[in-house]
Amino acid sequence: MKATLHAIELQQALDLLDEDLDCSTMSYQDMVLLGQLLWRISNRARDLLQPIKAHFREAALKVRGSSPGPVHFDGPSGAHCTVQVPPPDVGGPPRVSFLGVER
Repeated sequence: MKATLHAIELQQALDLLDEDLDCSTMSYQDMVLLGQLLWRISNRARDLLQPIKAHFREAALKVRGSSPGPVHFDGPSGAHCTVQVPPPDVGGPPRVSFLGVER
């Protein structure tokens, strides 16, 4: 999938940045620019996660219904995601809690 390939490329770029980062040789202007760019990347990554999390929440509710408990989703290379379906809230719709994605 195209989105996955882009994410892999981004991860590779961040790995290269990690290897090359040496604040002792950077000007304050360069560090400010790099910090701003990394801040934008982290905010954008958080925003991009929202529809993925919503999809997993819906899938967990389909699997568990109103029965509380974790639902595990496995991906390639040991990646996995766990969504916790909490006990039903009396008088409200069922909710789920996104525990996170791990690799």
